[in-house]
Amino acid sequence: MNPLRCLIVDDERLARQVLRGMLAAHPDIEIVAEAPNITEAANAIRQHKPDVLFLDIQMAGGNGFMLLDAIAPELPFVVFITAYDSHALRAFDVNAVDYLLKPVEPERLAEAIQRLRQRAGAANSLEPIPAALPRLLDDDSVLLPLGNSGCFAPVRDILHITARGKHSVVQLRDGRKVIVRQTLSSWIARLPAHRFTPLDRGCLVHWTQIQHADFTSQGGRIAFGTTGSDLTLGRAAAQRLRTLLAEKPHSRG
Repeated sequence: MNPLRCLIVDDERLARQVLRGMLAAHPDIEIVAEAPNITEAANAIRQHKPDVLFLDIQMAGGNGFMLLDAIAPELPFVVFITAYDSHALRAFDVNAVDYLLKPVEPERLAEAIQRLRQRAGAANSLEPIPAALPRLLDDDSVLLPLGNSGCFAPVRDILHITARGKHSVVQLRDGRKVIVRQTLSSWIARLPAHRFTPLDRGCLVHWTQIQHADFTSQGGRIAFGTTGSDLTLGRAAAQRLRTLLAEKPHSRG
């Protein structure tokens, strides 16, 4: 893979210097420019056409989202680096690759760069992200809102998703249930199809994470090995799952 060409955008000179030093440990990251404000960043994007923005949010004279609005719809990959956790939910809306809080730990930066590599590899090029969101990979993470903030959850840790009107309830492996303003159909379009299967209009399951399934004449119940994560199925959903497990008995994990 060719190096990922990046632009650092932060109004603090020392913060840019620190990040530049940390990125030096990653030879597949090439820093093409730095910018201390929105105007210079927009000019640098037009001049250098970077693959990645390492983008601060709160800056003198504007914020990082203003920059993204100015250059949309052809956005580079975006990694937010900020001192504030209150913008994580909006970062989800612009399909950020990651959201790092200052001071950034080297291990956390390495995780973000790994996500960048995966996203670039999935695109099979280093072209900007299209307006339509790409299908997620097994090792990707998604940003889920938690109150006024949010958290990145690995795709592999999503056990099942159930519909609740225009929202959906995401069950995570650690026991949390997160209500997301996102329809079930949008999850079906984004999650890996070989891992996630819709059992009916209201339920999407990560079937390779199922630990046990019981079936009755009225439906069924599936267990994922996490307290509170069991899911009760109606007759049609249970039959679809029974068929799926019969077709792919050795594909779990």
